[in-house]
Amino acid sequence: MSTDEIYDDIVDAVAISQTYLVTVFLSAVIAALGMRGGQTAVVIGAMVIAPLLSPTLALALSATVGDWRLGLRALRTLGAGGALVLISTILLGLAVEIDPAVPELYNRTIVHLADIALALASGAAGVLAFNRGASASLVGVMIAVALVPPLSAAGLYLGAGDLELSVRALFLFANNLVCINIAGIVTFLLQGLPPKRWRITAAILAVWLVVLALFAAMILGRIALGIAWSG
Repeated sequence: MSTDEIYDDIVDAVAISQTYLVTVFLSAVIAALGMRGGQTAVVIGAMVIAPLLSPTLALALSATVGDWRLGLRALRTLGAGGALVLISTILLGLAVEIDPAVPELYNRTIVHLADIALALASGAAGVLAFNRGASASLVGVMIAVALVPPLSAAGLYLGAGDLELSVRALFLFANNLVCINIAGIVTFLLQGLPPKRWRITAAILAVWLVVLALFAAMILGRIALGIAWSG
C-alpha cells in the first residue's frame, strides 16, 4: 500500500460511531465471560469483533508523521472505547461471581519482560500485515488480544472488589499499549513512511521509550526484590 492509501484508510476509520461503541461493548463482555469461564477460544473469538485496530494504528501513525490532530482523534476514540470496556466489565463484575484464581483471568495480572517483547512483536506484525493489505479482522486480532483482555480483567476484578489485581491488569494493558505504539512508529518509519515533522516524531518516540523503560525497571525491580507479579 502507498503512503496515501495507508493514511486515508486509517484516518477514515477513526471515528466514535454507534457501531464502534456496540462492538467494543460486545467484545469486552464476551472476552470477560470467556476469561471468567476459562475459555480461551471464546476470548480469541471476541477479539475478532473488537474494533481497536484503526485507533491504535492511528495513534502510531500520528506520531510517525507528526499529525497531532490525528493523534487527538485517535486518543479520543481509544479513550471512549477503553472507558466503555471498563464500565461494562465493572458492572459485570458486580453482577456475577468471579473466581480470581481462574488461569485465563489471573494471567492478565502477571507481567514479565516477555510481555514487553510480545507486545512489541504484536505491534510490528500488525503494522506490517496492514501495510501488506492483510485482512482487517486478522490484523485487528493481533492488536485487540493485547488490549481488551487485560482491560476487561481489570474491570472484572474492580467490580469484584479486588483493587490489587485490577491495578495489575491495568499495568499489563498500559505496557501493551505503549509497546504496540513504539513498534508501530518504528515499523512505519522502516516501511518508508515520511514524517512531516521529525522533531515531533522523535519527541513522541522518546517519551514512549522512557515510559517503557520505567515499566521494565518496575518489573526488574520487583524481580530483584523477590516480589513476583504472579504473587
